[in-house]
Amino acid sequence: MSIVDRISSVSDWPTIETEAGVFDARSYERDDGFRSLCFTRPGTELAPQQVFGGSTRVTYRIAEGRGVLLGLYLADDLKGSGIATNLTQYFMGTVEPVEGAPFVGTGKVHKPLVALTFAATGLVPISEDYLVEVLPRSANDTSHVPKVAVVHNNLASGEAIVTA
Repeated sequence: MSIVDRISSVSDWPTIETEAGVFDARSYERDDGFRSLCFTRPGTELAPQQVFGGSTRVTYRIAEGRGVLLGLYLADDLKGSGIATNLTQYFMGTVEPVEGAPFVGTGKVHKPLVALTFAATGLVPISEDYLVEVLPRSANDTSHVPKVAVVHNNLASGEAIVTA
């Protein structure tokens, strides 16, 4: 079965204005119930392959009538723009009026920068097992990928700190 056959459009969401510009929002659903709220410049249509890959999006599920935030992805041109927090807050405040499902929280977050973005919106982790910090960028670093330090709360004496 091709990707085109597995995805259907669910609903149009209200336009969102951010510091990075104005975006149209539309939700899509895969045949397994996984949803993607995609953000595009006005008048831009997504190819089915872009809905779950390459587009700026919030991923979520409607579980037992409740909205559960699962993840966030930004297209390369929006990384570092500060829009991630705006999109997360937009989802949290708009999922109930659009989909009739109140926002209840997130699933387990495995990506440190996504976890930091969620924390910046006011979400509080139920576990304090890890500390994540974005490291200062070197003047010589031309990469768009921030460096982060991840420290596990239960480090044994002499255990290493992970940086990525």
